[in-house]
Amino acid sequence: QQRKVIIQPQRSPLLAEFIGILLGDGCLCSRFQVSVAFNTETDRAYGFYLQNLFRTLFNLSATIQYRPPSRGGNVVASSRTLVEYLQKLGLVNGNKVLHQVDVPKWIWTRRRYQQACLRGLMDTDGSIYRYEHRVYGHDYRHIGLCFTNHSKPLLRSVEKILREFEFSPRVRPHRVYLNRQEEIQRYFRVIGSHNLKHRSRFGQYFWRGGSSLVEGAVLEKR
Repeated sequence: QQRKVIIQPQRSPLLAEFIGILLGDGCLCSRFQVSVAFNTETDRAYGFYLQNLFRTLFNLSATIQYRPPSRGGNVVASSRTLVEYLQKLGLVNGNKVLHQVDVPKWIWTRRRYQQACLRGLMDTDGSIYRYEHRVYGHDYRHIGLCFTNHSKPLLRSVEKILREFEFSPRVRPHRVYLNRQEEIQRYFRVIGSHNLKHRSRFGQYFWRGGSSLVEGAVLEKR
């Protein structure tokens, strides 16, 4: 069978973001298939962004596969050449937790690559959630940013990149948190997000009255 002809792009921030996406919710599922999982209800717009990303980076068509009645879906591209190219970039086939995957070494060569890779990781395995705490008898409601993964090397790399950009992450088993409100605002200015769900939840809190509005905001833990 004749192989599909694809673009094999040079290293770039957009490619680094794609690597972060695959390390998050992506998978080299076989010798010829690349897939990224997403929630078809809350991440529908992001699914279309992912589909377009395959076209932009590799000139490759990707299909969106729905899994009713669940809310799960996958953006899937079939190309043995793409799988082999991604392996050369440092990704591995199969179970990422079993392999304890990490950010490829070339990501560390440029600050822009680190920034973009973190964006891809957080857009897929990250979440914005609300939390409450009491100080001197007063209740405060804030939002937090959390990255969740079961690969210890990947968690350490996310923490390291955040510190490189002068954030103050807290690390817990399987999670890296940002809780300082000014740092969450700076995260969206400096790192940014292509996930409309994340941007919307951030906006509901910071653009419309802060903690007084978070009570009614649609923020959920994933």
